[in-house]
Amino acid sequence: MIFFELYRPHGIDFPQFFEAAKMWWRGDNPYLTLLTSPGPFNYPPSSFYFLWWLDLLPFFWSAVVWNYLSLFAFLLSLFLLTKLIWVSKWKLHYFLYAAVFFTVPFFPEKFNMGNGQMNNFIFLFVVLSWWWRSQKKTWLSAGALAYAISIKLTPAAFLLPLFVEKDWKQILRTVGVTILLLISPVLLFGWKDIQPYTTSVFFEGFGMNGKDIYYNQSLLAFLLRTFSDSSATILFKISWVLFPLLSWVALAKSQLKKNGEIFAISMAIATSLYLMLHPLAWQHHFVFAVIPLLVVWKFVSKWLVAICFVLLASNIRQPDLVPAWASVILSHQFLGVFLLWVGLLSKN
Repeated sequence: MIFFELYRPHGIDFPQFFEAAKMWWRGDNPYLTLLTSPGPFNYPPSSFYFLWWLDLLPFFWSAVVWNYLSLFAFLLSLFLLTKLIWVSKWKLHYFLYAAVFFTVPFFPEKFNMGNGQMNNFIFLFVVLSWWWRSQKKTWLSAGALAYAISIKLTPAAFLLPLFVEKDWKQILRTVGVTILLLISPVLLFGWKDIQPYTTSVFFEGFGMNGKDIYYNQSLLAFLLRTFSDSSATILFKISWVLFPLLSWVALAKSQLKKNGEIFAISMAIATSLYLMLHPLAWQHHFVFAVIPLLVVWKFVSKWLVAICFVLLASNIRQPDLVPAWASVILSHQFLGVFLLWVGLLSKN
């Protein structure tokens, strides 16, 4: 169970965060190589504004503190999400149900905790941005989303709801703070240490090699497991245009204006696009699928959520044993998000 993992500093992700912080403090460059983990550190230099404290404690206690904070961040995100989605009709048991269903049986969260990943923290900053926006605290909202983007870049997908609502001032605030956070490491640490990331490490994730592994549940992985590499590449590029376009058309025609419904659905669609169109959407990234699951439960169909929850919460322990004719099931989390996305578009 997830709660038994808190005192186990294992996994392959947290040691990389710890080593990167340790090297940065002592003047070494983690973008060239890490101490024991394979390959260079692959998060932007601005991520050290979040990771800087890790080397202040021994490895074991640093991992334990990380685990507790990670779980707290996830539970706080669930609490705020249920408040945002149910607004004036919110009741405590909505959060309690979410806390149980999205931890104990939900593999993405268990995988996230087991690897010592940072997705729970990114998830919290995204939700905080939404929460502070609902409270009319525009600069806090912009800062939270900008901070999330500065750590991992991909949360830029959550600018979509702001474009849908044509909130140009908030977009400018968020982009401005993001640019400040992204370029400030050059001023603080110098170009020499930053240069390997901007010219090499950043581009390493764009290759096609290894994308068809089971634990990658993106659209690209589904296509690579289903078609030839060349066909998969073409279809993925088409989807990068088609999926956002269909989403934009559906949201532009939406008549949902009351109680923040359109913004909630926009957030759910943005999450779905992020998980489907990111070339490397590992299973632990699917903690973000909580957003479309809750939104679809509230506004679309509880039966659809039940089906998608099974697809998203599951894990195939021995994917190599799945026969070729049944390979589609290897993309069960992608299929879960895809069905949620279709349900969200139909609502509009």
